[in-house]
Amino acid sequence: MQRVRSFIKTKGYSIVEILLAVSIFAISVTGLIGTLVYGQQSAALAGTRARAAYLAEEGLEAVRNIRDDSFINLVDGTYGLAIQSGQWILSGSSDTTDIFTRSVTISSIDASTKRIVSTVTWKQTEQRDGTISLTSYLSSWTTSIWEDTTQSDFNAGSHNNTVVTNSSGGEVKLGTVIYADWCNPSITLNAYNLPGQGIAESITAIPGEIFIGTGANASGLSFADLTVTSADPPVVTTVGTFDGDKTNDVFGEDLYGYIATDTNSSEVVIISLSTFLQVGFFNAPGSGDGTAVATSGNYGFMTDGSNFYAFDLSSKTGSRAQVGSAVSLAGTGVSISISGTYAYVAVSNATTQMQVINISNPASMSVVANAQVNGGVGTDVFARADGNRAYLVTASDASKPEFHIINSTTKSGTMPVTATADTSGMAPKGVTAISDQRAIVVGTGGTQQYQVFNIENEGNISKCGGLALSTGANEITSVSDFNGNAYSYIVTQDTSSELKVIRGGPGGGFGGGLGYPMSGDFTSRVFDTGMSAGYLAISWVNTVPSGTDLRLQIRTGNSSDLSAVAWSGPDGTASTYFTSENGELLPQAIQNKRYVQYKAFYTSDSISTPILESVRVNYEN
Repeated sequence: MQRVRSFIKTKGYSIVEILLAVSIFAISVTGLIGTLVYGQQSAALAGTRARAAYLAEEGLEAVRNIRDDSFINLVDGTYGLAIQSGQWILSGSSDTTDIFTRSVTISSIDASTKRIVSTVTWKQTEQRDGTISLTSYLSSWTTSIWEDTTQSDFNAGSHNNTVVTNSSGGEVKLGTVIYADWCNPSITLNAYNLPGQGIAESITAIPGEIFIGTGANASGLSFADLTVTSADPPVVTTVGTFDGDKTNDVFGEDLYGYIATDTNSSEVVIISLSTFLQVGFFNAPGSGDGTAVATSGNYGFMTDGSNFYAFDLSSKTGSRAQVGSAVSLAGTGVSISISGTYAYVAVSNATTQMQVINISNPASMSVVANAQVNGGVGTDVFARADGNRAYLVTASDASKPEFHIINSTTKSGTMPVTATADTSGMAPKGVTAISDQRAIVVGTGGTQQYQVFNIENEGNISKCGGLALSTGANEITSVSDFNGNAYSYIVTQDTSSELKVIRGGPGGGFGGGLGYPMSGDFTSRVFDTGMSAGYLAISWVNTVPSGTDLRLQIRTGNSSDLSAVAWSGPDGTASTYFTSENGELLPQAIQNKRYVQYKAFYTSDSISTPILESVRVNYEN
């Protein structure tokens, strides 16, 4: 103990110094131990990352092996990996090895290239996850291509409102169609020869049926009943005829025809359209001629000189009785047009050219209104179905207009004239109107005997089209058929083609009556890949103007006859379409079939058409 004290004293160390020395030693030892522990942790982390990197690389290699089996197996998505029968397969959305979770994400770069991202994650610490991602790109070296791009390629397909052209090596577009235009009548004009040698004098029509009377000369048939189809061109067929009287006017219904004649004992003859025999008649008082005839419900109406008569049609057979008293007209009644409960009569009088008769009670009829126009005598009248306008034509006059629009909304007194137009030297004999848009006047003389007027703006009506009919026209009627097609039917003095049929409409397209259909489709040839194939993508080259559209679908099968196979879009059903020409992946629903076919669907605005220039399908066997 003494030695110790002596030693301490000799060295001169204090207690503080000793404690400091001990502290420094302790810190040094602790630091050394920490360094040793950190080194061990770093080594462990490096091993973990190396294991994760190996699993990520293994993921890329596994997908590469799956590609080698078939590129079609690489469907876009995120998957896990598994081994089945000694081969890698895509399974689930991830797979787990020890502490590691792995997933591979497949995405398409183009039809034959895929981007593969292999990602491995693990729990590095309680607060931190570790992640490693490796990326690779895989291509299919066995991809084949079927491409339609030439005129002959497209000619092998089938068309619905589409055609193949060769403006740039071969392409498919919508074909042109005629957009019927009242103002451009020449594009839909068709002519037909009526039976007999008579000159057609009068005409009327209902949808699908035309009634014609021939009374301009003594020869020929009195009456002809014809059917007309909506075909392009229309097909006209003579159903039956009647002869025996000279016809001045004609009217037709579903089962009966009526002719106004110059026979004193039967100024109106009633004809059965099932037998084409006379079944009834109306004998007007006196010895005049029937000049105009029309029916409405159970009553018939006719003019005989300046008298307007009503007669009973509750039965069509035998002598039909006069109803009420005759109405006295301002002149000879030359034309009758009935709208609702009013009869509009064109009158051969230079002062009062049209009169309106209330026929709501045929037993007590009366003139309620008239039209007095700056023109010659009345020659024909057409009353609009709504009763608000009457279209009147008068005899040719070098200094006065011949076409007149009468405001007949209020049927009393003298009705106002809202517009007039000159027929340029033509002597009008007939008039009709199509809604409130177009009116057509026909006649003889002048340079055009068929004249179309745009009447949409009554403050500025104008002639918008016409035709020269060398023999002139005697009468016109218009009708819309059951398919929505509108026609005007004209009878002329041309004995070899008395009937002219013109299909009309609002026009459209890109001009001259021509345009594109609103829709159409093209179905390709069936392509044989040679064996069961995996289909990768479809792409195409097209031109799609604004307002138009082009879409595609595809189908496959193990028979070259694919007619019973449903078309498919991106989701594998017929309810979707491929719309991206740059390329879209093909669905699983069509895979592993030998034969393939596509269909292109066109939509137009009538002015422009989509153009399909080439189609490419990538596949592998």
